[in-house]
Amino acid sequence: MPADAGAWEALRAAFKAALSLHATPEEGLQRFRLVHHTDSLRAAYLGKRVRCQEELLPLLEAGLAPSGTGRAEARAIVVSAFACFDAAIATWLEGDGQGDILDLYDRGLAAVRG
Repeated sequence: MPADAGAWEALRAAFKAALSLHATPEEGLQRFRLVHHTDSLRAAYLGKRVRCQEELLPLLEAGLAPSGTGRAEARAIVVSAFACFDAAIATWLEGDGQGDILDLYDRGLAAVRG
């Protein structure tokens, strides 16, 4: 297993925890639609996402340090994971909430990681 596998799993667990804040998939669908289709809310979401990535970076970097993975690689992992999560949400919204966001995330991540 690659040394960075733990980082990918930790980020997936964080996304899973964030999704669990919705009482039902229907509630999540309503919230995600609102955020993705309201310019001001989408801008606020993107700003928070960037701040969250920057706050996660030192934690991820510290966890990867023993494997020799540097800051650039840690940043690439964080940004890629968030991009795959955003792609999963967009796909889920296009499908009117059909399927599972984490399954879509896993498929996107598999495509990115090759």
